[in-house]
Amino acid sequence: MSTQVEWFGPNKSKITNKKARWTLQNKDRRLQIKDLKTQEDQGTWECFISRSGLRITRDVRVIGFANSLDGAVMYAAVNSTVVLSCELNTDFQEIPKNILRNPVLRWTKDNKTIVEADLINFNSSLLQQTIDKVQFEHAGEHKCSIAFTRRKLSKTTRLVVMKVSADHPRLDSKENVTLCCHVAAPDLSKAQLCWNNRRDSPKCETHLPEGKFCYETRSAGEWKCSLMVQGEEKLSMIYFVDEASTVSNSFPLTYIAIGGGGMLLLLIIIAVCVFSCKTVKQKRQRARRMAQARQHLLEKKTCQCHRDLTNDYYHA
Repeated sequence: MSTQVEWFGPNKSKITNKKARWTLQNKDRRLQIKDLKTQEDQGTWECFISRSGLRITRDVRVIGFANSLDGAVMYAAVNSTVVLSCELNTDFQEIPKNILRNPVLRWTKDNKTIVEADLINFNSSLLQQTIDKVQFEHAGEHKCSIAFTRRKLSKTTRLVVMKVSADHPRLDSKENVTLCCHVAAPDLSKAQLCWNNRRDSPKCETHLPEGKFCYETRSAGEWKCSLMVQGEEKLSMIYFVDEASTVSNSFPLTYIAIGGGGMLLLLIIIAVCVFSCKTVKQKRQRARRMAQARQHLLEKKTCQCHRDLTNDYYHA
């Protein structure tokens, strides 16, 4: 009777040859695991020999990233903050020396090296990259890799960045406002951009060769641009369109009112001046006539007195 051997993984599930990563060899007495996964393969493995009832356990420790999801996508709005992490799932100081020999950390963006450092003197701050005030040029593939002795860990994060803009922030009496939603991403084949406000139905576009969707509107208020991927909203930003300004409409009326008031005031001043000048002129003319009359009377009286005196002397 042959001895039957069974293998069980950390989650107590029975191991078979159905998974390509697992290979049973030497009549199931040997199990080879390829492409180790931190979440699936780390833990206690068990070998059960049915004939003797013997159970042999082995603890497997898989060194990897704390967040081991390779190819993950991060979404960020312009001017926000993003933290890219390369932290390990185990304490760096606890890694065996035969594995942790001359470790080198490298950060790259779109295959261009940004940071390269020797981790002999471990510095945990190097395992994170913080991007303050994210801009469009930060979008792309960010890769972190740590080279150990004959081993290498690598992790890729795809960063998608969004921004919104308008040709002018306020509605005009004659022109529409054009809202534009821009997205920088490695792949937009399964994405769509949608503009939406509370009063109108969403306006969406799936054809995004330039990574943007522009929409003309005459509706003021809050507009939201959403990045949809396979029907799920991944990122959104708000743009507020102001109401049409009333300054340009009221200015002519104000100008006319001010102008009319100025003209009326000017007419009043002119009328007062004319009336005053006329009154002064009349007073001067009256005074001149009175002076002439007094002069005439004085001259007449003088002549009469002179004649009377002459006669008196003559008679004397």
